[in-house]
Amino acid sequence: MAKDSKTKNIINKKNNIFVEIFDTFFILIICFATLLSAMVMKGTTSGEINYSLNITTFIITISFIILYLSFMLFQSEKGLKETIRKRYDK
Repeated sequence: MAKDSKTKNIINKKNNIFVEIFDTFFILIICFATLLSAMVMKGTTSGEINYSLNITTFIITISFIILYLSFMLFQSEKGLKETIRKRYDK
């Protein structure tokens, strides 16, 4: 019986990590798409759309996204464990 419990815990942990990654990427992609579209679509007086991308800004943005993801993945697991410990540790 203990082996089944360990297997379920491993599966649940993998599912939780997948859900966390999916949620984080979904929100970040929506935010990034919104910001990128505003940054890229600069209208001119002639009605043209100028598709220009500043590579420095792009690299900084990607760097902060990677930092944010790594922080969120490590902290969310730690926070979840702390919440469970407080809630069910008696």
